[in-house]
Amino acid sequence: MRIISRSLRTLAVAALVGLPTLVSAQDNHRVGHPGEGLSHNMGLSIGLVGSGVVLDLPAGAPNLNGGMGGVTVGYGIRKNITHLARLQFGRLDGSRTDILQLDGETRYVFNDENVRLRPFVDGGLSYLRVSGENAGFVKAGLGLSYFLTPRYALEASGAIGLGKIANVDGTSGLRTARLGFVWHR
Repeated sequence: MRIISRSLRTLAVAALVGLPTLVSAQDNHRVGHPGEGLSHNMGLSIGLVGSGVVLDLPAGAPNLNGGMGGVTVGYGIRKNITHLARLQFGRLDGSRTDILQLDGETRYVFNDENVRLRPFVDGGLSYLRVSGENAGFVKAGLGLSYFLTPRYALEASGAIGLGKIANVDGTSGLRTARLGFVWHR
């Protein structure tokens, strides 16, 4: 639990210090003319995503590490707010331990559509199925989107969460790092 607590503090400091600096620095890197926009955050987005995941188990059990791949679908309801659903699947520790993850998140994007690099924060719920066991997590994260063209972007993000795995005593932690390629309509 100390690792999770330390990770939460690090994430909070990074968000408070790094994101406003990044946002203000972007004013010099605008694309197009006012009103033209590089791309809108509103509307449909579909992406391919790859994740590294660490499952921190309580009571001295070894952590489980692995990789997952999947798809993300999002819909921007306002200029800076998007709801996302993500489905991923993979294996833990190179073994036959299968993992399925379903996420529901809300994302807040800090920059407008005239900037290529857009930092964001997101939070939501995760459902995991690990070797036949169910798990639920509440999580928060931060990341960056970099628009290559008006419709295509690369995304990198990290998230941490706390939750409960069925038949495991105590609270478990979840840490993920994601890379993705997203198409925006």
